[in-house]
Amino acid sequence: MSGRPKLKQGSRIRVKFVDFWPGFDPNLYFIPLLQATPFFFDTEVCNSGATDLEFHSVFGIKSHRTVRGVKRRLRRLITGRTHSNLDYARVWESKPLRVWFTGENVRPPIGRWDATLSFDADSWMSSNAYFPLWWQLFPELVGVSGGARPGIVPLSRFQPLETFMSNRNGRAGSRDLFACAIISNPEPMRMRAIEALGRIGRVDVFGRVAGRPVEDKFEVFSKYQFALCFENDLYPGYVTEKVFDAWGAGAIPLWWGVDRGDYLNDSAFINLAVHDDLDSFVAKVADVQGSPEAMDRISSHALLKSHPNLDQVRRILGAALLSGNEAR
Repeated sequence: MSGRPKLKQGSRIRVKFVDFWPGFDPNLYFIPLLQATPFFFDTEVCNSGATDLEFHSVFGIKSHRTVRGVKRRLRRLITGRTHSNLDYARVWESKPLRVWFTGENVRPPIGRWDATLSFDADSWMSSNAYFPLWWQLFPELVGVSGGARPGIVPLSRFQPLETFMSNRNGRAGSRDLFACAIISNPEPMRMRAIEALGRIGRVDVFGRVAGRPVEDKFEVFSKYQFALCFENDLYPGYVTEKVFDAWGAGAIPLWWGVDRGDYLNDSAFINLAVHDDLDSFVAKVADVQGSPEAMDRISSHALLKSHPNLDQVRRILGAALLSGNEAR
């Protein structure tokens, strides 16, 4: 990346955010991150004109078209979607420093980027830092008081990070309703799981798939013993807000995912990914559901067993922003 500017600590920089999700607010996470140690940048968010730094994500129209094209070619690669063909950036004109970010199940691109922040926990790419979507549920990690969340459909109650790291007096066993799911994406594994769980109890389905939109996840999940909260894909490190939403509402999360960062306490949920098949997963749920004491015990465990660590994120960004060298 020869010709890239070197940003100095304490300097004023112009920052642009491209192709982020609707309602995205950079002041909830990224700007505080840049303003804190080790950067201390005085930032100005801009939408046009010359910039010093650009963050790009994958939610723009062109990004969606490209992702859909790759999905058609690759279909269901359960080991993760390649992003080698998704580097849609044009030849740089003003040559700002560029950082690629997504919390979605899209692999980070190779080339043309000074740094990438993604769910991908592999170390094969030295300019990539593990930055799962769920970290953004907790703006206090970058020194911002709580109350804001990145989700398009938020919980009504903001809960700080420490809540998820503490045991509680779980009462899932006292609830009358068995299980629910809030689904926009009818991913095949979650739809098969709903059908299989239906053998032991009624699973109420909400969301776009069922034509039952939800304004408040907390209000729905807080009525049920179990909440199905599968990820959209099974890939190491791909962990979103779903399991946190279910746990935060007091339900027992029925999860499908791989916690590559080893942050989650597996005593606090039931994970299909550790079972050999759907039958054994359903049998486990049935066994727990048959004992109110077991449900209360599981729903009492803290969801997190370790604190998120932004050191790698700061190191990768620092290599790109402060050193002036290629971050690869």
